[in-house]
Amino acid sequence: MRIYGVPEDKLFFAPFEAGARLFLRAVSELRRSRSEVRESLGVPIDTVVLLFVGNLHPFKGVLDLIQSIARVTRTSSMGIRCLFVGPEEPTNPEGATIAYFIRMAEQCGCSPHVQFMGLQSLDRLVELYSAADIVVLPTHRDMFPKVLVEGALLGKPLLTSTACGALGSLVLEGENGLVVEPGDIEALSRAILRLLDPDLRDAMGRRSKEIVSQLCNSAAETRGFVDALSRAVGELHLRRRTL
Repeated sequence: MRIYGVPEDKLFFAPFEAGARLFLRAVSELRRSRSEVRESLGVPIDTVVLLFVGNLHPFKGVLDLIQSIARVTRTSSMGIRCLFVGPEEPTNPEGATIAYFIRMAEQCGCSPHVQFMGLQSLDRLVELYSAADIVVLPTHRDMFPKVLVEGALLGKPLLTSTACGALGSLVLEGENGLVVEPGDIEALSRAILRLLDPDLRDAMGRRSKEIVSQLCNSAAETRGFVDALSRAVGELHLRRRTL
């Protein structure tokens, strides 16, 4: 309504299924346990694993997350590992290569706590979600990211920003995740520290599963599109009759 000037009575809610069925099919074929996946990554069982999935564009908040991990590891004595999964963007003039972000992590003093894994297959991605404790996307602009749907399907707490279009539907502040302002490194660090509490993560993860099961399904998406098309066709017929 604000950006495109569309009247509220012209809007219809069609929740994004976001490939949930296909992802759950891959989840059902998961063969390795969470502990086995973490062992393959060299991650101790008591280490808290944060998972970022997406193209390594600066606007996704990659550098924000690196800087926050640096702060958190200076504050907390807990083991922390942040996995970055997704392709680099070498043509981005702002610097969006894995080598660039590794240098930034070294400068921040947190390189032992971050791991860049590049693009992964769906099967491997499911394993990484299974191994993770928190799914994080501190984006500066985004619509309805599939990564948050996938994290919720596997019962993970979600950490994102107010610039994320899933806010208020898939991500409910204080219920199944935490929300910060984009670019606010201090707030992001505090949110990560809060989510080091295993009981809070468990409670939010269960709520994530509840929310995504109600929201991201093909029947709800189809109903939204059918309602919108029916309204559009009805208005078209009305205009033709009045001409």
